[in-house]
Amino acid sequence: MRTFHVVPVGGDHCDFCTSQPVVQFYPCRNFEWQKQPIFASESTGKVRAWAACEKCAALIDAEQWDSLTERALRHFRRKHEIPRSAIPGIRGQLCEIHLLFRDHKI
Repeated sequence: MRTFHVVPVGGDHCDFCTSQPVVQFYPCRNFEWQKQPIFASESTGKVRAWAACEKCAALIDAEQWDSLTERALRHFRRKHEIPRSAIPGIRGQLCEIHLLFRDHKI
């Protein structure tokens, strides 16, 4: 069985849904998820900028975390062939990461 782990990978796209272009950056302290720093090359607590596209930025600014998770999930499903049985687990991972982002956003 294939396991999916959803973490931001950086680059020139939205860290939430992978869309382009990026229009907003959000400073955030690096945090642990599943006992690992979310950005592995950075120490926990170091400030990183999370990139967001226009639609994800609007959801973040409005603190619509569930809608952000659903948007990210839709985009993730478009990029990866995943069985329906994996969707609840992926949604849970995205939700957890987004809430940790919210709690560590500066």
